[in-house]
Amino acid sequence: MVPGHEIIGEIIAAGNAVKNVKDGDKVGLGWMSSSCMSCEQCMDGQHHLCSKSEAIIVGRNGGFSDKVRGHWSWAIPLPDAIDISKAGALLCGGITVFNPIILAGVKPTDKVAVIGIGGLGHMALKFLKHWRCEVIAFSSNANKKEEILIMGASQVIDSTAPEELESITGTMLDFCVRHHIYPDVEEFPMEKVNEAIEHLENGKARFRIVLKNNYSQHLP
Repeated sequence: MVPGHEIIGEIIAAGNAVKNVKDGDKVGLGWMSSSCMSCEQCMDGQHHLCSKSEAIIVGRNGGFSDKVRGHWSWAIPLPDAIDISKAGALLCGGITVFNPIILAGVKPTDKVAVIGIGGLGHMALKFLKHWRCEVIAFSSNANKKEEILIMGASQVIDSTAPEELESITGTMLDFCVRHHIYPDVEEFPMEKVNEAIEHLENGKARFRIVLKNNYSQHLP
């Protein structure tokens, strides 16, 4: 077993194995260990939303367990060549960042930002590198810069350095001007600020409110 939420071990099958696994096969469990397999969420393929789902760490010893019971559907067969000592994190943190890449339809031609290069961020960075994306990494730790570049970042922005953040802002503004990208706004004169706030609180704003300073019109 490996410390943490994830479980890597050998399966002891109960009943008929349906997932082409047999006694002794190496498998992994992520955060979840079972779900009811009959509710609307399970039948729709959203097993993680099952109200009767069970996690391997809630009320259990998680990755510090000697044995864990799990439904066969959550047991993931492991490739023979996988590094067992590092496989556990892929089944929790790894899928946490890999799945959004799939769902968002990220393409190799995309430029992608990864904010925070820690336990999750560094894996996202490696995935996106091999996705052939241009990756901009945001990190508050300047000591990580060389490591982050080696992992595949095209550029590293120090999120604690205002001048570096301003350089990114400038890039964004140039992009907006070039493609005429602006927010949809509603203007209110400053003297109607209370109406503007009420408009906002009532959920009627479409989609940003701008208060226009017109005090000069009232000066003698």
